[in-house]
Amino acid sequence: MGKFLFQLIGTLITLVIIGFIGYCLFSRLFQSSEDKEQQEIVVSDNRVNEKEHNSDKVSATIKDINVEHNVERDGAKGMQITVVFDSKNLKEEILYCMVRFYNDDGSPLVQTSNNEQYRSINGNVIVGDYTSPPYNDCETRTPLFIPYSELSTKSNGRTDFILDATILHYQTKTEYEVLDRSKTYSFYLTNN
Repeated sequence: MGKFLFQLIGTLITLVIIGFIGYCLFSRLFQSSEDKEQQEIVVSDNRVNEKEHNSDKVSATIKDINVEHNVERDGAKGMQITVVFDSKNLKEEILYCMVRFYNDDGSPLVQTSNNEQYRSINGNVIVGDYTSPPYNDCETRTPLFIPYSELSTKSNGRTDFILDATILHYQTKTEYEVLDRSKTYSFYLTNN
């Protein structure tokens, strides 16, 4: 009886260890979208935390940025920005699609509101969201919305802005590689 009990305990311990290893390896893949949204990420306006990109393994290429003005969401008027990109070998990988905003002179647009949803760690205006391509080689469209109230405009007249998009591939909260950065897109807003 003692030998049987000893083998049973050994088997249970082995199963617990295998289960824990499996959980650690696959928990990221089966994370719900709500968990992904609550995950804290660190977005910086500098390249200190970026890893060098190896194009032989994975890639993403931004094809287009579609901007639709005067879109209303949750009672706020703003811009719907859809970033369209092709991905390679990124099936179900966690990517972060980010759009950064600049003044017309190219300097980063500093956020003046208290809404942390649209602020980088450096205090500049950004909007972004997680996305995961469903296939290894596919086109992905990531819609992003930013209220006009997050963009500092002149009290009267025209204010010119620049934006660009970046696709980040996160390995941890602070380690990522930049897969692609778009060309800049100019736009303006007017206050009358």
